[in-house]
Amino acid sequence: MEIKSEKLLASREILTGPQYLSALQTSSFTVFVGIYNAGAFLAKLLEDIEAQTIQDFPLIVVDNRSTDDSWEKIQAWPADIKGRAKLIRNPINLGGIGSLALNSSEVESDWLVTIHQDDTYKPNHLKVLSNAMSSADHEDLVIFSDMGSQNFEGKRVLTPIRQSWVADMGSQQSSFRANLVQQSVSYPSAAFRTSALLPIQIAWHSSSFPDTEITLLQASKGKFKFIPELTMLYRMNPKSESHDLNPRERVLGPFASLCRVMASDSFLTICAGLPEKDRPSFADSVLGGIDLRLGKSSFSEIVKMIASETMAIAWDYSETVSRDQLIRTYKLAETGRTTKLLEDLGAFYGNTRSSKDELQTSDLTEAQVNLVRLLDEVLPPSNTKGGMLQNAMLTLIARFLPLNIRRNAVAFFVRIFAKIQPKSPWNLSWKPKN
Repeated sequence: MEIKSEKLLASREILTGPQYLSALQTSSFTVFVGIYNAGAFLAKLLEDIEAQTIQDFPLIVVDNRSTDDSWEKIQAWPADIKGRAKLIRNPINLGGIGSLALNSSEVESDWLVTIHQDDTYKPNHLKVLSNAMSSADHEDLVIFSDMGSQNFEGKRVLTPIRQSWVADMGSQQSSFRANLVQQSVSYPSAAFRTSALLPIQIAWHSSSFPDTEITLLQASKGKFKFIPELTMLYRMNPKSESHDLNPRERVLGPFASLCRVMASDSFLTICAGLPEKDRPSFADSVLGGIDLRLGKSSFSEIVKMIASETMAIAWDYSETVSRDQLIRTYKLAETGRTTKLLEDLGAFYGNTRSSKDELQTSDLTEAQVNLVRLLDEVLPPSNTKGGMLQNAMLTLIARFLPLNIRRNAVAFFVRIFAKIQPKSPWNLSWKPKN
């Protein structure tokens, strides 16, 4: 998770306290606070930091180019806090994950603890996480405590059922499925092993799904550890970055993220690690989880196809649930070689479906009908068809010129054609002309 743009990096303002390096040398973790227009919360945030039962930790506070006086306020923090802090101001608002990505190279400790600007942290928060970090196994990638709830005004309210209370995260597959259905790892109360977090690259421009995408990609690399001790209160803030989203982006962001996750080496690794007897139930739970996240829609049908292809690759197409999902999807487009091959593989493995399960048009779900309509509307243009003059010229060249000369002649005419028709698929030039 790193932005390498020299222009963005060089445009930051950075103020480093005189005790920052010494704090870095004595602490196993760095506290990272990202803020944006946080003026109403900074006094309470400072109070929570000062009240922690352990101190002397390095602190990175990044202002995401606030339009209020947040930058000026954190510069006025007390010397004992500001002295071991690195204060950074981004050149533009990059969003929460983008801000972390731009400043990830500033994190030099083994662990990273994130504190959110509008949540409330009890004095035991860092102590609980620190104790867990010191006793963590090398497989523990994320450690997170329990959190209560408060309304926007800061009044404590009934905490809803947390996924972390019931989630089975004892294996890679269980962790993946739990976080696919509903984010189980609590980012506001978490500590992350930096060696497992920072190398993960995701698209950071949308705030609709980054926590879950990162968690799903981490699932193949280690374990998530829940500490059942309440150390913070989550503020239900309708104006926060993750909640103040257009409804369409709430679909588009998860769709794009899940496409990347299901096509990733991480998901392939998770699938490959499953014993054969557990594969059908895992495949069924993943496909069902996608429907829960995206709803039964054309978007979920596409993601389920990608997930099924990855599972099929991992299991050599021997597993029934993922293979049948592929058959159903490809039959929406054609009934030729692809679906016949998939059916033949089922027959070879001895677990093919009976003929009565043949997909009929009347059996299509609304999501599949919509997907068929989309496929019909976006048929790709052919890049092989040409005009009569072009075809005649190519035929003439092919008939009378030897191959070595023919290649050069065709290349010459194609370059001429590309200049006349720059939108042609034969225009392979992409660099700007000097």
